[in-house]
Order: sequence, then C-alpha cells, then structure tokens
Amino acid sequence: LQSAAGTTTADSQKGTSAAALGPYGRISEMLEIRRTAWFAVITQFNALFQDHLRDNAPGRGSGKSSSAVEDGFVLSEYSAAAVLHTWATRQVSQLLSELQTLLPGIDEGASLRSLLEQTLFFASRMSQVGCDFSGLVIPIFEEVMLTRFTREIHKAVEHFKVMLLTERVCFDPEGESMYSCLLYTSPSP
Repeated sequence: LQSAAGTTTADSQKGTSAAALGPYGRISEMLEIRRTAWFAVITQFNALFQDHLRDNAPGRGSGKSSSAVEDGFVLSEYSAAAVLHTWATRQVSQLLSELQTLLPGIDEGASLRSLLEQTLFFASRMSQVGCDFSGLVIPIFEEVMLTRFTREIHKAVEHFKVMLLTERVCFDPEGESMYSCLLYTSPSP
C-alpha cells in the first residue's frame, strides 16, 4: 500500500524537482499526489472487501460466527476495516508531520492561505471515503500563522522603537505646522 499511495515511490522520484520548488512547491505537489493516490487506494480497497464486510456483519449472513477461516487465515468481521483504518491513520499522521516540518518555511500569507485551501480540499475529498482529517489540519496552520504573526509584531515594535529614538517632531519657525526631522546618529562600530 505504501508505494500504491504514492508517498514513497512518487515522492522519491520527484525528490530532486521538489527540493528545487521550495516548501510551497513541495507541499502543493505532495498534496496533489497523495490526494489522488489515497482516494484510489481507499476506493479500491473498499470495493475489494465490501462483500466480506457486509456478509460477516453482526446480524447478517447465514448464522455463521463472527469470524471465518479462509485459506488458513482467521478473518474477523472488522479485520478489513482495521487494516484500512491503520493504513489511513499512518498516512494522515505522516502527512501532518510533513506539514508541520515544511509550513514554517512559508513566508507569504497568500501562500499559507492557498496551502490551507488545498489541504482542506484534500481532507474533504477524503471525507467522501470516510477519512476526514480536516479537524487535524486547522491547528497546524493556526500555529504557523500565530508564530508568523507574533514574529511580525515583534519586528514592527522593534522598528517603531528605532523610529522613536531617531526622529523628533519639529515645528516650523512660525509654529503653524509640524514635521518630522531625522536626527543623525552615528553608526555604532
């Protein structure tokens, strides 16, 4: 399932081009590849194992017990669902980890917004097959945006402090208008 999901094979084949794209390009490409591949894997998996899940569901079937033996393997009524759930959980966890690593490298607010929209589209697409992870995405983007906002506020405060130290308000000789005059400060060695 790993290579079918496109997370290892496709990412490693495009690794050199993705590195040249920067964090925005890498995330955007990663989301597109995984969205397509995951949807295909989950859809095909459900198609293959839907009959097994429906026939062995509690209260259905021909009075068989909740597990059956086929070719030496014991299949419980939830085994196919458990396999799919485990796979999807690992894939989502890996995606969220990569987002946490790459998102702090995005400096533009518009790029963050675009990636948030792409990621939420991905999550909503996965909700069609029972794998909605949009609730896990929002806190990651929120943290990145809050960190970026805090950093920019600190920069603005420091710039304002420098401005207060280097500028004075001066009045014209008649005292009718005021203007800002720069005080010359020698650069420190």
